[in-house]
Amino acid sequence: MIGLIVGLLLLLIVNLSFGKNSFGIKRSALMICLISVFLGTGCSADKTAILNKQLDKQISTNQKLLDKLNKAETENDTLSEKINSLDDEEKEFQSQNEKLAAKVESLEKENKILSGKNQTLTKENDSLKIAKAKIENELNYMAKESTDYQDETTDSALEDNESVSDDEVIGTDFDDSCGIKGSENGIYHVPGSTYYDRTTHVVQWFCSVEEAEEAGYRAPKR
Repeated sequence: MIGLIVGLLLLLIVNLSFGKNSFGIKRSALMICLISVFLGTGCSADKTAILNKQLDKQISTNQKLLDKLNKAETENDTLSEKINSLDDEEKEFQSQNEKLAAKVESLEKENKILSGKNQTLTKENDSLKIAKAKIENELNYMAKESTDYQDETTDSALEDNESVSDDEVIGTDFDDSCGIKGSENGIYHVPGSTYYDRTTHVVQWFCSVEEAEEAGYRAPKR
């Protein structure tokens, strides 16, 4: 556009300057003007083409940016949905956690109650064990007393009924230095005791009380 204007201005100047008698000069000037116009028009067309290419490139770039923006908006919507879903799950987890906490608290209370009952039962069990031990001791004492009484009765009956002479004594050989008699009832009799002379069924002779007791014999009740 600028080249066209410059060419027209040159043509006007030539016509005004040389008049009618300068046809050759006018023709040369006219050619120069036409060339200028042509060059100006060509330059303008090249610039337009370049501008069009840049514009197309910018449009393409803008379209790509727009596509990226749309994609980003889509991803943002997807992320928003995921966030909402996670929020719902978090609320559900919180609700379940509260329920579990309530159950734990209830179980702890029940555990305390059961622990108290267990302690009470333990004390009662200990008391029963003590009472049982006392009863067993009493029964053992009564059984021992009964056994001792029966032994005394049996010893008395046997010793009163022993009428065998000294020649019929059985057991180990008699030793004058070891005069403690061991009867068949597991009772030893020292010389001078109540049943010493009555005891004729001698199973074993002992030289000392310790020896008789070590052999499992006991002293008479009376």
